[in-house]
Amino acid sequence: ADATLVVFHTVVLAYLGEQARARFVEAVRTLPGHWLSAEARSILPDIAVRDDVENDSTDLVLALDGEQIAWVQPHGRSIRWTPNP
Repeated sequence: ADATLVVFHTVVLAYLGEQARARFVEAVRTLPGHWLSAEARSILPDIAVRDDVENDSTDLVLALDGEQIAWVQPHGRSIRWTPNP
């Protein structure tokens, strides 16, 4: 009862069609807890991609509850935190 639910995924939503992605986002946003995603910049278009932090075109958008918090490289090679807006 004291646990916090965290849904985490990395580079998996690209394998779903746009409608399936939209259903997933709708479902995960209704859950109590937190949603942590690491996906390519075009996969979750409702997440505003930050361009004020240096990033590489291969970087993934790390988002917490639908808000970008960092740029990350696949396989954990690097992370660049984005400043609070």
